[in-house]
Amino acid sequence: MSEVTDKAPSPCGPVAKRECPKKSMKNCMGCRMLAGSGMLLASGYVFMAARRNLRGGGSTTIGTVAQMVFAAGLASLGTFVIVNPEKKCKNEKPPA
Repeated sequence: MSEVTDKAPSPCGPVAKRECPKKSMKNCMGCRMLAGSGMLLASGYVFMAARRNLRGGGSTTIGTVAQMVFAAGLASLGTFVIVNPEKKCKNEKPPA
């Protein structure tokens, strides 16, 4: 029996390089405001849940501190999305 040594061409053709999308989040102010404000509101909710425990006379535990740190991270991420959404694609050349 003879074996076939030639590979058949792929039905999809050669793999195309990844291109940047024409409309991204950096062009859509409404999308940025919605996502960023949602993260800011979520951070406020998490922070107030931690503060409610402290106001009720509870002791400061590592869980309460972790909640506050997580809330600060959400707030900074939400602010970043609103203020600076630019993200370069991998195939994009830097400006000369």
